[in-house]
Amino acid sequence: MRGLRSWAALTVAGVLAAACGGGSSDGEEVRIRPAEVRRFLEQDLNEGAQTPVDVTGVRCPRTTTEGDTARATCEVTIDGTAVDLAVERTGGRFARTEAVVVVPSLETFVAAQYDARLGLAVLVDCGEAELLPVVPGETIACTATDGQGATLAPVVVVEDLAGKVSVTLT
Repeated sequence: MRGLRSWAALTVAGVLAAACGGGSSDGEEVRIRPAEVRRFLEQDLNEGAQTPVDVTGVRCPRTTTEGDTARATCEVTIDGTAVDLAVERTGGRFARTEAVVVVPSLETFVAAQYDARLGLAVLVDCGEAELLPVVPGETIACTATDGQGATLAPVVVVEDLAGKVSVTLT
């Protein structure tokens, strides 16, 4: 009976270790937990921010693992707006692989660039989403419409994970 109890205790300990993400480097799966992602994003997105954001409602339905790196696209609510955001965890360290761009702020910024550089008043549309996850180096599709109805196509490139953009006016 003592042997059975020892085996049962080891089995329970093994299940708890797996559920809690305890692991070793001998091939055990690295996990991404929503609560950890929320804490990471609250700190990461608010670092140096002029206006703090509230991160809630994190769900990470699927995790893929390659070596000691786990990747997931998590459904995250930031200031009441849902966005799918790619994160990865290597060992105990999390990282975002996408910037979170606030679309209304981006549209205002691009319009200000037309005014400052060309003296042209435009309305800018960068899509319906409030928040847009973008990999640095990628372009965001925006259109600008002037007072005569002419459509312009600014080239908006996300430069870094902080969401800094460069704008080429056309």
